[in-house]
Amino acid sequence: MISTPMANSPEEDSWICFDCGSTHEGVCTFCDQAAALVLNMDMCSDCYQIRLAKF
Repeated sequence: MISTPMANSPEEDSWICFDCGSTHEGVCTFCDQAAALVLNMDMCSDCYQIRLAKF
């Protein structure tokens, strides 16, 4: 995974996997997995639910 601008949106970076060629919204700062991030919190939905369950 690398973060790089794409030709169709050069003003913002996208996460691209060179293994499968798919793009992702970002990488979770808690589990380091590529995923769609929740509420601009830099965490995936799984990590978000785990942390929310503690409350």
